[in-house]
Amino acid sequence: MSPEENARLEQLSAEREADHGVIRDFLHAHSESLSDEDEGLLGHAKGGIKVRYAHGWVQTYCVCMSHSGRLIAKPNQEQNVGAISNCAEPFAINEADDQQVIAETFVVVRQQRPDEGKDVHVVTPCGACRERIAHHNPHARVIIWLGGDYKCYRKIRIIYLLPMQYKIRIRPNGNGVSGHQFKS
Repeated sequence: MSPEENARLEQLSAEREADHGVIRDFLHAHSESLSDEDEGLLGHAKGGIKVRYAHGWVQTYCVCMSHSGRLIAKPNQEQNVGAISNCAEPFAINEADDQQVIAETFVVVRQQRPDEGKDVHVVTPCGACRERIAHHNPHARVIIWLGGDYKCYRKIRIIYLLPMQYKIRIRPNGNGVSGHQFKS
């Protein structure tokens, strides 16, 4: 690479880190500290992944809690082809739906692979899972790890992880047939 290209890459990297700092500041300002119940949920998730972890089969574990304190926990499902692997969140949400429970708080943890170490980390749900959580309960909260200068766990409303969310509202049209109204 030319010196100009190297300089541009360094500039872009610095801008990206500055953007991440702004995002972390926003998330910190719009989140809350963990309660004792949240700490228990986090401990349950970290303990659960240690039991359920199977290299090549299970790497993440989602635990959600209802208003009454009911816990639902499900692992992800890894496949030989990564594109058809499934996150843990849809399984937890489906179980909550089956039990007619509205989950209010979610946490997702990941067990490192053997070549990475033995730590368990809180991971932020992927974009599709953020959408699933918001569809299940638009007022749900997610426990996240806020790095940078903060280095702490925080609980944040799912909507703050979905800025400018695309929404579809289904309403009956004039002849009684459902039509879609698209709204961003």
